[in-house]
Amino acid sequence: MRSFIPFGTLWRLSITVPYSFLVRDRDFAWTCGQVPLDKEANVVAPNDLAAQTDAVCDYIEDILRRAGMRPESLGKLVLYFVRRTPDDEEQMIARCRVRFGEHPVLVPVAVPHFYFDGLLLEVDAFASADITSTMVLSADGAKISIADGGELAWAAITVEPGQLAAARDLLASALSRFGLSTDQRLAERWIVPAERSGDPSTIRHAAALHRAGLLTDEGAVVESSDPAADLVGELTFARTPVTGERRRVDGVEVISRRAGRFAWLSARVSDGERGLISQTSRTMSALADALGAQGMTFANVVKSTSHYVGGHSAEELYENMVIRNACYRTPGPASTGLPVRGFADRGCLIAVDLVAIHAD
Repeated sequence: MRSFIPFGTLWRLSITVPYSFLVRDRDFAWTCGQVPLDKEANVVAPNDLAAQTDAVCDYIEDILRRAGMRPESLGKLVLYFVRRTPDDEEQMIARCRVRFGEHPVLVPVAVPHFYFDGLLLEVDAFASADITSTMVLSADGAKISIADGGELAWAAITVEPGQLAAARDLLASALSRFGLSTDQRLAERWIVPAERSGDPSTIRHAAALHRAGLLTDEGAVVESSDPAADLVGELTFARTPVTGERRRVDGVEVISRRAGRFAWLSARVSDGERGLISQTSRTMSALADALGAQGMTFANVVKSTSHYVGGHSAEELYENMVIRNACYRTPGPASTGLPVRGFADRGCLIAVDLVAIHAD
């Protein structure tokens, strides 16, 4: 049984979109990227990260309530933010902990800017009515946080460069306590520190993560806007066996995985063609084919996440958003799209990840 909280319930964009504020399927729910805007598409508390964090937490609580879920159902929050002071991340996390307690996995990601002046934050929320337990383990420069949501478990890895072997072993140990293994990884996204001048560290970090068996597609690694950040992995594990494949079709790199009723697909152009609009179109076409290979369409998608390399303007967001929007009909999935500094593959301008659910 699937239900939707309509887009525009609490805040709006200045264009019409086919997405939903929240999609609930059985015990699981995904929100679109929640931002501190009002119903006239104005930024709330411009350039005030603390006030914007509080506003977005209010939105998340309200949306969960409308979906028949409690704040205790939260399993993961991905916190995309613009760092302006050294204490921003710590204070943002502290405010989220005050509101939602210690159990959600928090994944902070520093981004260079957003698409409205004064906007400093966007938050993705992932929830399960069956959150049974959470765990945090730390050792040797690595930290693992896991929230068990039943059919799916969400994990975050924070690791210092050079400690990937320790992180891999710590992850395996943590997963074993939930009856899971690293072979049951359904989804992955890694964010690495911003490159310093003349140092191609993003590519180096991506290669090291791949050698450690912690990611599949090196080129899709996202570069943070913070050169002092740790490596951060955002992973999802499934209770059922995970099958999948990686293919390169017509210059598009596509990963498709399935675990029971859940599927995760990730795509990006990898042939160096320039142009965000063209890359977006080719990426969505490849995803349509990958969904079709699993007997699905975009109607099966419950969550879409798009990272793209772009400027500060809403127009740049909307230009590639129009292409993505055309794939869906209202009520569509929960969707997030935001600019990032870059990818390990410097020719890549957009990467799109989808969570889809097979019909019964």
